[in-house]
Amino acid sequence: MEGLNPLLIDLALILIVAGVTTVLFKKLNQPIVLGYVVAGFLTGPNFKYIPTVMDNADVKLWSEIGVIFLMFAIGLEFSFAKLKKVGVTAAIALFFIVTGMVGLGYLCGTLLGWKTMDCVFLGGMLSMSSTAIIVKAFDDLKLKGLPFTDVCLGILIVEDILGIIMLVLVSTMGQTQGKIDPNVLLTSITRLVIFLTFCFVAGVWFIPTLFQKIGKLLSDETLLVFSLGLCLGMVWLAVYLGFSSALGAFLMGSLLAETHDADKIEEIIQPVKNLFSAVFFVSVGMMVDPQILVQYLVPVLCIVCVVIGGQIIFATCGVIASGHNLKTAMLCAFSLTQIGEFSFIVAEQGSHYALTSDFLYPIIVAVSVITTFTTPFFVKLAEPAHALLEKHLPEKIKKLLVRYTEREEKSAYDSAWQDFLVNYCTRLLVYSVLLVIASILTCIYLAPFLANMYGTIGEWAAGAIATLIIAPILAKMLHMSGQLRSQYSTLYFKKRVNRIPLEALRLLRIFIAWVAIYTILEAILPIESIYAKVLSVLACVGIYQCDTFLNYFNRLEAGFLVNLNQKHVKQHLDENGEALFPFDEDFKTGVYALEDASMLIGKTLLEVNFGKYYGCNVLRVFRADGEVIDMPAGKTKFETGDSIRVVGDSQQYVQFQAANVHDRLGLCVKEEPISLKDYMLEMEQEDDPFYASLVVVPKNYEWVGKTIKTSNIKTEINALVIGLQRGKYTFSNPNLDMVIQGKDALWLLGKEDSCNILTDRKLL
Repeated sequence: MEGLNPLLIDLALILIVAGVTTVLFKKLNQPIVLGYVVAGFLTGPNFKYIPTVMDNADVKLWSEIGVIFLMFAIGLEFSFAKLKKVGVTAAIALFFIVTGMVGLGYLCGTLLGWKTMDCVFLGGMLSMSSTAIIVKAFDDLKLKGLPFTDVCLGILIVEDILGIIMLVLVSTMGQTQGKIDPNVLLTSITRLVIFLTFCFVAGVWFIPTLFQKIGKLLSDETLLVFSLGLCLGMVWLAVYLGFSSALGAFLMGSLLAETHDADKIEEIIQPVKNLFSAVFFVSVGMMVDPQILVQYLVPVLCIVCVVIGGQIIFATCGVIASGHNLKTAMLCAFSLTQIGEFSFIVAEQGSHYALTSDFLYPIIVAVSVITTFTTPFFVKLAEPAHALLEKHLPEKIKKLLVRYTEREEKSAYDSAWQDFLVNYCTRLLVYSVLLVIASILTCIYLAPFLANMYGTIGEWAAGAIATLIIAPILAKMLHMSGQLRSQYSTLYFKKRVNRIPLEALRLLRIFIAWVAIYTILEAILPIESIYAKVLSVLACVGIYQCDTFLNYFNRLEAGFLVNLNQKHVKQHLDENGEALFPFDEDFKTGVYALEDASMLIGKTLLEVNFGKYYGCNVLRVFRADGEVIDMPAGKTKFETGDSIRVVGDSQQYVQFQAANVHDRLGLCVKEEPISLKDYMLEMEQEDDPFYASLVVVPKNYEWVGKTIKTSNIKTEINALVIGLQRGKYTFSNPNLDMVIQGKDALWLLGKEDSCNILTDRKLL
């Protein structure tokens, strides 16, 4: 019989020892991860009293696999929704933490006499806390769900992103032998941004759709195999493009985290993650050399003090600066007093590329072990420490902190510019990356191929194809439709001083769109630059005028938004798994009277275009002689003495009220706004009340492929579209440019005649 492969013998030894130590640590109420580190030390080359591993290279392979699945699991816990919710707070707090800890770590390393690169790495590693250890501590202490834990987890999410960036920087420095070349660094960061953005957009659009298509065929076994296959596929792609395997694993995990099956994937992947993560932490423990630790005992203790003290000070200041009170800040800060997974991986990468000294890795491991032990105690110590500080803090400082946090909380309500800029910059980045990728594919691959095949005709054909490929993206950039237009209008009518910067930002989008198409045409077509510029302008005008391109992009964007919100939507389903439409809570309606000098008098509804420029839609017009016009058509003209009932969601009402004040529409409140649900209950007493109808659009119906505006639902059905349900995602008060698809469910607000028309058309 052949002997057993040393790889299997080593794995058996590792798991047996790890099993014993973890049971012991569980009995002692200590983190299991520490048991793995101790098991690694016991089975490593530096402990001679029991059998040790036979081949460290094989264990290194297992640990690399462990890093991949550990990062994949961290990605599955990542949430774009949480990041958006606490992103500003986390970013401000992280700025204080990173700036302070990098500086403190660098100073500490310098005082210890280390070389510059060791000091830089030390500062970077000390700025990242352990997501796994903190989450475990919150679970053990039953703290999950408290307000401060959301802030703390938000900081950890942003730290994970920072860790990914640090891995890219380490990889870049490794390729340049430790030298920081600004050009190489800028190129690497640009490539990273393009890679992340493209994978995010393509992944969110494709992966959840794929899971929906094959969902019925996926058992637990096939879902496990399929998910791991996607993970390793993204790992291969990341490594092929020059990034780390950890980045690919984290990215695929974060994409799967937004799918409807995210919780199930996380559940079935847990045993695999636990196995290989255990091997990774065991391999970390193998690096612990008692001789080095004795030799560097003073540096280890100094760094432990720096981690604990620095995190408490800088995290507290950062969370307070973001607008939270002292108690929340201290609870967060005391929870972050350790270093963890990313620090291990960064240290390992630094050692792999020979950027750091050999002693740094085991020192970081030792510091992590000690701070992991102390974390639960510091989490418990946070409230007593706050009470003690609150007791001895001067009254002047207390009042100053209260005034500052109150001001920050109030200013959070006036975040229109912040919301607009985040939305604007995010969309601009995504559209720009898509244009760059389209340019690369057409200019480098498509154009030369067609030119070689057909000569000049091929070049013109390539130019035409390239224009058609990027036309939907350019149409979206030129139109600025959807939520961005709503935010733009809110700011535009809120203050006149906003109009110049808003127009500048709008022109910037137009300029980028023109530059994109000019760059492609100038590179492909055999014409002079001036003609390419003129042709680019004409192409932009044509794309802007053609609704087909915009409608096509809107269809793609709608599918993207549905996929992006799958996990969020799952939390808003009824007992039958159907999406709930919250029009009764989100929508308001109120009556406004036209003043005698109102600018609306004499204009038609189409000329005013309430829905596009002022957010709300006009539900009814009340004439001075008592006539009531329900669902007024675009040709309805406003007259002296009119009153109007408007309807819109909460955000649109803010936009409408701002426009009324700052654009002098000349409207005064006649009936205070109430919820649409309450208004419909009041209308039940009338002879012809309003009804909300749910219509499922057949696949081949005439509305399919048209926008809500061009489908003429308002004029033909005499009803307003106040909601659109696609799959398990609901668009509240959808934009009129949104394209209707087969099997869409439309919420229509109309009267009895609307219901009769829908019944005649066999839609009800």
